[in-house]
Amino acid sequence: MTVAPDLRPLDLGDLPACLDLARERDWAPETRAWLPLFEFGRVYGLRDPDGALAATVSVVAYGTRLAVIGAMLVAPRHARRGVGTAVFRAALERAGTATAWLTATPAGAPIYHAAGFRRIATHVRYSGTPRVAGPPGSRPATVHDLPAIARLDEEALGVPRHAVLAHLFSVAAATRVVDGPDGPLGYGIAWRGACSHVLGPLVTADDDTARVLADDLSRDVARPLRVDVAAGSALVTWARRAGLAEGSTAGEMVLGDDLPGDRRRVRVFATGALG
Repeated sequence: MTVAPDLRPLDLGDLPACLDLARERDWAPETRAWLPLFEFGRVYGLRDPDGALAATVSVVAYGTRLAVIGAMLVAPRHARRGVGTAVFRAALERAGTATAWLTATPAGAPIYHAAGFRRIATHVRYSGTPRVAGPPGSRPATVHDLPAIARLDEEALGVPRHAVLAHLFSVAAATRVVDGPDGPLGYGIAWRGACSHVLGPLVTADDDTARVLADDLSRDVARPLRVDVAAGSALVTWARRAGLAEGSTAGEMVLGDDLPGDRRRVRVFATGALG
């Protein structure tokens, strides 16, 4: 199979095939996670001669500074044949940014290491129905909070993504902010996934504010939740206190320049394909 010339952009009409491929790889068919990839980035696909989808990868570029690589899936029938490496490298060539960022499963990490990516953090998935107590310390966000949320987000990520945040707000099950004397100190979003709610993004400089937002978002959705948090962070303590079960790990990896912005404020990213 010749990969690079056949890696072509997909469109929303290909979404059902993408979800089917996700199921083949035991990924949840998260429609809400795929839709912004088509709207704000590019989803590429590789097809078999019979037209079946053999592999996918997405690239969401935030200007020329940062690209997020995600949705890296290879059909089981092509496993261990070099297809994933070729698809990934072809997508990376199309990113065209100073820095590329991704999250890597243990199986995918060798491909990214070989391409020059360096690991900067480890993230742990926690899931379950959270136990939270005490009164809310945040408030529900409104559309009028979007400019302040966008400012907080840009300071943390170092790139503007106002349209992405507006989309996330529009599909969120809950969005909350914690107010300070000069405006919001942090924000968080929870959205409905295929099997549970998903917490993310959550952005704030303060550990206590992060825990408040996580508590209140969990209370809002009142059903099973999953969240990916940096190993050793304050939200690990929160997740354990809330009774969530520890699951898989993923490596946060970058290529090129250091990440822009103040990444210490990014407590939970939106998804692994949006950053």
